[in-house]
Amino acid sequence: MKPMRILAINPGASSTKIGIYEDDHALLEKVILHSLEELSQFDSVAAQREFRRDLVLQALHEAQLPLQFDAVVGRGGLLRPLLGGVYEVDEPMCTALRHAPRQHPCNLGTILAYELAQQCGCPAMMADPGVVTEMDDVAFFSGSPYIERECFWHALNQKAVARRYAHSVGKHYREMRLIVCHMGSGISVASHKDGRAIDVNNALDGEGSFSVGRSGSLPVAKLINLCYSGRFTEAEMLDHIMRGCGLQGYLGTSDMKAVMRRVEAGDAKAKLAVDAMVFQTAKEIAAQNAVLCGSVDAILITGGLAHVPYVTDSITRRVEHIAPVKVFPGEDELLALAQNALDVLRGNIKLKHYQPEPWELSYPQSANELSQLNQEAQSDEIANAPTVSAKRPVVAAILAGGTGKRFGADVPKQFLKLGEKTVLEHSVDAFQANSSVDEVIVVCHADFVKDVEDLCLRNKHWSKVRAVIDGGKERTDSSLRAIQWCGGRDVDILIHDAVRPLVTQRVICEVCEALVKVEAVGVVLPAVDTVLLTQAGRVTAIPERNTVRRVQTPQGFRLQTLSKAYERALQDVAFKATDDFGVVHKYMPEATTVLVEGDERARKLTYPQDLPLLEQILKQTQP
Repeated sequence: MKPMRILAINPGASSTKIGIYEDDHALLEKVILHSLEELSQFDSVAAQREFRRDLVLQALHEAQLPLQFDAVVGRGGLLRPLLGGVYEVDEPMCTALRHAPRQHPCNLGTILAYELAQQCGCPAMMADPGVVTEMDDVAFFSGSPYIERECFWHALNQKAVARRYAHSVGKHYREMRLIVCHMGSGISVASHKDGRAIDVNNALDGEGSFSVGRSGSLPVAKLINLCYSGRFTEAEMLDHIMRGCGLQGYLGTSDMKAVMRRVEAGDAKAKLAVDAMVFQTAKEIAAQNAVLCGSVDAILITGGLAHVPYVTDSITRRVEHIAPVKVFPGEDELLALAQNALDVLRGNIKLKHYQPEPWELSYPQSANELSQLNQEAQSDEIANAPTVSAKRPVVAAILAGGTGKRFGADVPKQFLKLGEKTVLEHSVDAFQANSSVDEVIVVCHADFVKDVEDLCLRNKHWSKVRAVIDGGKERTDSSLRAIQWCGGRDVDILIHDAVRPLVTQRVICEVCEALVKVEAVGVVLPAVDTVLLTQAGRVTAIPERNTVRRVQTPQGFRLQTLSKAYERALQDVAFKATDDFGVVHKYMPEATTVLVEGDERARKLTYPQDLPLLEQILKQTQP
């Protein structure tokens, strides 16, 4: 069998590691160091791309290795959460990474892999990025309805070590129940069961044990006091918990070798700080024992700090009663990348495809770009509206009040299956997943409140759902019930039809962003057919098609504006409405409004023939 030649790229904060392999045999492994002075000339991580790429090419030239590979694989970047595996890298993925809200050197691994693969005409891949999310539903609960747990962890190395250990005992990774602890610049501890990491801490910015530079979990009230003390800006506070805490904060250095020299020289303060880090890490491991219900095959310790016997021995003494402890020093991330690519090339595993959401392809990279985009997107009406200094909480009201009589189904159409979920579940999931939305309520017919409540119990990750309420007889009754539920709070409210299940994250974000400047936001698409206005069967007008728009949801409002519009509308004996934006337009003409572009995928389920069309759209949008 022909050996496969693979280039692996792993950019870090101060280095770019590369490895060239024939199958899993290393031909070259090199660490290209970057000084602070070199990197300080760039104003962002993304701007370092050409600098790092040229150094990789230079290293290949110096090693007299041609740019000829069967695959190029890069460290995965911080995309939206996805399942573990090996993913094809293409231009849309690279665009999403260039525009990613979280900029980190790992994003460059995927982008560089794509550029170099393009040059040598081979596939580009990424494997098990730090955003791999496979947690059980209960693991997403943080304790606050405004905060959902998320995981940024050492997925690549943890999974590689877990597979290596499983192979060493003659089993498959999917058969094992393991606790894996990676100790590096951050410390991540995960429970691995049936080939998934069912619970893991956020090792990037503040959860779990403190490490050489990161804070880990902190006492909440004292953290809030520190945030409001005036000592730090928001950016400085984030930098503090990621780089200025842990051993760096207690001892003035994050160099573990220097710390251990102090411990060996009898420095009691240094010893106590290291013992505290060990203590917290062991507690995290013990907590994962509960996640696995006390059935653990082994505890695996890996990462750079696993080279320090004092650390691994101390942890072992605290947790070896749970399961045997095995130590795998270092990271071997380059080899792990190469082995994943080799498995794809050999046909052992299937290459996955990542489909970015539209909002990922246009997210601004900087404050200046955001400002420019806002200026281009906003009308004169928005620009002249009063500026709001702080974003209000956002409540999404999902209207699911239909009974299904007109649709002709045995159940209301919002309870029909679309793929593996009901139509309503797709709609709630969209708002649950959107970081701009703080609360969700579902408004439904009184006969189906219990059915919706059962869905809420089944979907344990719906941490934002606050209530299921009776919506009344007509659609306007449902909107009024949602307004009443919000009370007199200073909030923004989104009104969404439950039977538009494939609403995109981009549309939700744009509606919420526009509400910072205006009082009402409509979502529209251009008309594709000529429209006739008729009366008594006679054509009264044919408007220019370019002036006609199709209305979608969600529509967004400042609560007080929508409430006031309905107050005026209810005084009109001829009041009749099919959407809330129309109520504001007619009864509060003084309100500032704007339209944002909708999405063809947010098709409304109106007739039975719409369901197969939505199923086709769903298949096309799933990774």
